[in-house]
Amino acid sequence: MRAEGCTALELVVAVGRSLADTARLPADDTAPSLLHEPARCSPPSGLEPSVWALGRVFEQALDPGDRRRLGAHFTPAPVARQITSIA
Repeated sequence: MRAEGCTALELVVAVGRSLADTARLPADDTAPSLLHEPARCSPPSGLEPSVWALGRVFEQALDPGDRRRLGAHFTPAPVARQITSIA
């Protein structure tokens, strides 16, 4: 999923911008500063912007070795809910 020349963070920012645009969030001082920087990447094509897409994009954009070392693995919302309901 890594776009040529884009870091994992840049891809997440691109998805975040798309999500903010879809939700018509104001682009003011309350938005994270990364959303105000010039876009370096575009969100992956065919990806429907959602909060859950941010986690998936970040996980898939990381180098597999870094992902393993960092323990950065996305857990889909239904699975997270089921695990927390057991606890």
